[in-house]
Amino acid sequence: MGKRTQKTTILIVTPYFLPNIGGVQMYVYHITKGLYEKYKWRIVIVTTNSERKKQRVEVKNGIKIYSLPYLFKFSNTPVNPFWFFSLKQIIASENPHIICAHAPVPFFADIAAFACGKRKFILTYHTGRMNRSDSSTKNIIAHVYENYFLPIMAKKSSLIIAVSTYVKETVFNKFAEKTIVITPGVDTNMFVPGSKREEGRIIFVGSLNKAETYKNLSTLLNAIYMIKQRKKYMKLIVVGQGDNINTYKKLCKQLHIEDTVTFTGGLYGNDLIREYQRASLLVHPTLFESFALVLLEAMACKLPIVTTRVGGIPEVIDEGKSGLMVSPVTSRNLAKAILYMFDNPTHSSAMANRGYKMAQTLFTWNVQVNRTKDAIERLIQ
Repeated sequence: MGKRTQKTTILIVTPYFLPNIGGVQMYVYHITKGLYEKYKWRIVIVTTNSERKKQRVEVKNGIKIYSLPYLFKFSNTPVNPFWFFSLKQIIASENPHIICAHAPVPFFADIAAFACGKRKFILTYHTGRMNRSDSSTKNIIAHVYENYFLPIMAKKSSLIIAVSTYVKETVFNKFAEKTIVITPGVDTNMFVPGSKREEGRIIFVGSLNKAETYKNLSTLLNAIYMIKQRKKYMKLIVVGQGDNINTYKKLCKQLHIEDTVTFTGGLYGNDLIREYQRASLLVHPTLFESFALVLLEAMACKLPIVTTRVGGIPEVIDEGKSGLMVSPVTSRNLAKAILYMFDNPTHSSAMANRGYKMAQTLFTWNVQVNRTKDAIERLIQ
């Protein structure tokens, strides 16, 4: 290994990065932004792009970004066997103190683990074990990856960062001694409470893709149908986009609630924040969740929450104190929880206040940046 520079340099390997929007992308963005701005670390990001014959190198806001082309995609996984040689060259050129890769998108992080040579390697993992309820090709590949390839990368890692205790316990129970938890955070300077909420206005934020039906919007739509029978005014705002949107719109017509439900499409930044601020309740009826960033955003906006007792959600929601969790997840149970929040505004407001304080003290990006910095420094000292 060559002579190290005095300034701490870390190389981040992530399959996707901004302007592509997603949970992993935002995690990488906020952590690297904080390390660069607060601690003056030198940050190099290696990601992928769709320009199949061209490697792009650029500097944005002081952070150097390499975008590598891929040959093809399988599902959401870009693939290029030549990345190994590109990563070796980049690592030799940038001479980082440590290499940090993000998964579970296979292949890119796995290659980085072997391209790093003798340098220390950190794996950050963003999901629990996939719910394999069928024998589809995608689920078979997920099973093979989680049981055979992921353990190899875990053994290679000097440190594993899980985004929730749920991820640590379900995926890395055999590597618990070198696994720590650093959750996503929320920008509490952007996500702030609004001045006026609309009574009876519910918000759902999530993907509307067929591959993510576990977000469970259909159960919420059926609950809205039940609630509409007794509540005069109610509005459901569905924030999200995806290839299953027409199915949900068709269900609204079948339930005769199309006048009650508004589909906004994908919203980001101030447009999303304004919807949180206008709403009187967030409902997140998911059936699978390693860690729900949408809950932190709602908490930072002091919004009451109804969600489900699955995955990493109990690590965020203090039952009955910062929100309500439904279990088992049925339309009837969801409707009961929603009506409770509307019928008990004092308790609902108290839970929103508790959630707001938790977001401000436990889940800011500044807290997660500090924890990441401390973990990395312990490895490279």
